[in-house]
Amino acid sequence: MKIEATAGEIRALLRLAGADEGAARGGASEAGLQVREAAARAVPQRLRERYETLLEVGRIPVVAAIERGSCSGCHVRLPTMVEYKARRSPAVHTCPRCQRMLYAPDLLGVDPWTGNRTVDPAAPRQRGDRPDALPPIPAAAERLDGAQRSTAPSTKRRRPPGAGP
Repeated sequence: MKIEATAGEIRALLRLAGADEGAARGGASEAGLQVREAAARAVPQRLRERYETLLEVGRIPVVAAIERGSCSGCHVRLPTMVEYKARRSPAVHTCPRCQRMLYAPDLLGVDPWTGNRTVDPAAPRQRGDRPDALPPIPAAAERLDGAQRSTAPSTKRRRPPGAGP
């Protein structure tokens, strides 16, 4: 299931989830209830209805980030298509296993590896930005360049002409 949302609406949903988690840990105070009410007003109706349903069922946290292709709520690898769609458009998706609301932090201007805000979420990443980034693979022309080949004689045993396999 997918619910279209803007980055601002998803941030408001995250503030609401943070307020509910804080209230669950520290009890409900008057200030906490005011923060929750203000956050709830900023969340669109279609997202709030889904959020409240999951909260009543007991799915805490209700909202989970997609981290390294997995739901951060249940830690199960997401189907490739769900992850692909979530990373291409700002929307709230549903985890097929735990039914939590999923969002892609990189679309919100938050680096999923460090949790820090980025300047431009649409800016291309540089190699080395992520801890699991691999070095570039040399082009085939570079690997097969004559200068890189060894000039030492081959140590392979050659078969005489006419010998079988």
